Amino acid sequence: LKYGMAVTGIIDPDHVAANDKLRPGLRLLLTKPLGTGILATGVKARWDDHEESEALLQRWCGRLNRIPGEAIAHFRIPAATDITGFGLGGHLLEMAQASGVCVSLQTEALPLLPHALEYARMGLIPAGSHLNRTHCAPAVDVAPSVDEAVESIVFDAQTSGGIVLAVPGEELATVRDWLEARGEMAVEIGEVLEARPDGKRLLLR
Repeated sequence: LKYGMAVTGIIDPDHVAANDKLRPGLRLLLTKPLGTGILATGVKARWDDHEESEALLQRWCGRLNRIPGEAIAHFRIPAATDITGFGLGGHLLEMAQASGVCVSLQTEALPLLPHALEYARMGLIPAGSHLNRTHCAPAVDVAPSVDEAVESIVFDAQTSGGIVLAVPGEELATVRDWLEARGEMAVEIGEVLEARPDGKRLLLR
């Protein structure tokens, strides 16, 4: 068996944004809205507004994460993750467990694609997103005030999702302004806390 490989880049191991480098006090920025899995389900079902939803999918899924990647290098951001098949909640939970901390998400601050909440309330949720939510549930603490549809979106399996950047609080405004000046979304969605004795690693508030 033979296969080919190619070197596509070189990294400095002392300056890598990893998923095990969260620490209490870091704030979280998200660079794309959530809901691509749910919108894709609506498009396949030819639900109301499916043409607009398809255009939104093409716009956001076709957008590269090049500039957030440049921000990681420019500001030497310690921890980051992309948001793909495990959904925002699954990827943040992975980071929290690897780092030995807890992540608190402010669900009202989450940027959502148009129609994502509407579709979620109608049950247009992919099977993979349901599985994400079920798998992660033992380590998640959900406040009673959180909309169940929003919780589903937190675990929605994304295609070409955005990047979560874990930024020191004193640098948050600088990093956000830098991203926005280059046409990127940069929404603060939560923060990193100390580990909890009950073992919950992800809080939805």
